[in-house]
Amino acid sequence: MNIKSRLAAAADLRTSEYWEGLTFLDPKYDGAIIGVAESCPGREAKVMYDKKRLAKISTDRWGPKLNPAVYVLDPVDRGKTITKRRIHNMALKWDGGIITADDLEKAFVGLAQVSPRRALAVYDRERVLKRLADTFEPVDEDDDVETMAIEWYEYNVIGSWVGPKTPVFMIYLEDMTLD
Repeated sequence: MNIKSRLAAAADLRTSEYWEGLTFLDPKYDGAIIGVAESCPGREAKVMYDKKRLAKISTDRWGPKLNPAVYVLDPVDRGKTITKRRIHNMALKWDGGIITADDLEKAFVGLAQVSPRRALAVYDRERVLKRLADTFEPVDEDDDVETMAIEWYEYNVIGSWVGPKTPVFMIYLEDMTLD
């Protein structure tokens, strides 16, 4: 998706019922929107901004002020091998570290800064669903592993609260259908 398409999608998101109630930074930062993060019940979904893109757009030397109603993703370098150890090493600078999801290292995309001293682990929702689908085997011919994965994800992953450090799962703009 090129930047014009991304900006158009971001503008559409502002008026979409799906995004109703979400908080956005100033519209000049819409080009840095990369998706929405969902988490467990009781924690609202939040717009996800890319930290590097925000820095390029911002006229302020330090970038936009943090807003607790949005997440800013500090992404991992693509192509690098992600291990649980590497994820935890990244988290050492944050107070109290982070909580990670078991066996989902390949779906890890970075850390979401939620305050100047606290971050959450962020996973790509589509990669998580693919990983889960790969673990299921149909019991009978009517079973669909993708549906089984979505049901498992909604109940056991998104449905889990493990405290204020509960990881979040990002849906990228590219993976959304904007009606």
